[in-house]
Amino acid sequence: MPGQPGWQRGSGRGAGIIPLRPLSIGEIYDGAIRAIRANPRTMVGWSAVVGAIITVAATIPQLLALNALWGSALSGDALTTEEDAEALSEVFGVFGVTALSTTIQSLLATTIITGLLIVAVGGAVRGEALAPGELWRRAKGRLWAVLGLAVLLLVTATVLIAVCMAPGGVLLWQAVQGDADAEGIFVAFLVLALGGLVGAIVYAALYLGYWALAVPALLLENLGMTAALRRSARLVRGSFWRVFGISLLTAVIAAVIGEIFTVPFSLVGNGVVLALGTTGPASLIVPQLLVTLGTIMAGAVLYPFSAGAVTLLYLDLRMRREGMDVEMLRSEQPR
Repeated sequence: MPGQPGWQRGSGRGAGIIPLRPLSIGEIYDGAIRAIRANPRTMVGWSAVVGAIITVAATIPQLLALNALWGSALSGDALTTEEDAEALSEVFGVFGVTALSTTIQSLLATTIITGLLIVAVGGAVRGEALAPGELWRRAKGRLWAVLGLAVLLLVTATVLIAVCMAPGGVLLWQAVQGDADAEGIFVAFLVLALGGLVGAIVYAALYLGYWALAVPALLLENLGMTAALRRSARLVRGSFWRVFGISLLTAVIAAVIGEIFTVPFSLVGNGVVLALGTTGPASLIVPQLLVTLGTIMAGAVLYPFSAGAVTLLYLDLRMRREGMDVEMLRSEQPR
């Protein structure tokens, strides 16, 4: 609560943003907001700058693809020749590559920014308002490990979902090769879809539950990738549903806030196009540019909030299970 030393932003030892005792979900979210307010220049500034660079880099190929789509497909007549079909397939290929690059760059943005901010939140808990340069000095040596963990989780998700979809894929292949009727093909598609759903649910349980604390464990305890996953699972054991629920709620809050930022920009972009009577590629590019601006603004708020929530959840479990105090946290910070 305000006025209590444990909640103040202080410069002394142990005068952090939260009291070092087990926290409720409300205190975790309040602490995440306090971490942002305690050091906005670093928390929001890093998120805005790094997020803007990566988002703009991801938007450029999208804009090129939109321009190509307009020139190759939308501005012409209906497809009547083999050349038209080939041109359209090339456009969809561009969009496929763009989607892949956007996914990778989004992963980089989330990983790099969250990794940096977890160190900042750890400092805020101890009452340290880290300057941007100091934050970079402390965190840069661990960013490759954080990126490696993100890639490992992405590969794990792909393999897990693929394994769960394999039976449906085999059934579909057999149905197509055996000239099965529509009902047989439908059943194969249903098994395939259910397999993908099961794989996604299992991975979500692992990612939002047992592995939810892997990144703060990796950074704040200087662990390796697999050691961080094991450490997270040990901390979560016995508190799975609480951790899963808080992680899921945090993701939902972030998604809702993200839409609150981006939807108005998209509507404004479409309104500008209609009001000015803009045609050609600009009718696609202008809304995309405004959505990009909204994404950057949303990220400047969402990344610090999410990083604060996961860090405080990690510290909460360590306080519950290990009696963690300020001195223990201080000794484990990357320097």
